[in-house]
Amino acid sequence: MKPTYLVTTLVVLALTMPATPAHAGGIVSICDETHLLAALAGGGTVTFSCSGTITLTDTIPGG
Repeated sequence: MKPTYLVTTLVVLALTMPATPAHAGGIVSICDETHLLAALAGGGTVTFSCSGTITLTDTIPGG
């Protein structure tokens, strides 16, 4: 499985589970790559308060 598809799948799963945090910091209230990356840059917990699919243009490196 390509890393981009894996990340997209994980994001979709996170969006379908209520109050499911990922590792980083911020709230993703608009489902787009820019807002996801901004939330990830914060460090801590990311909370998804949007519904939809976030399409990524590149792989997000894991920490």
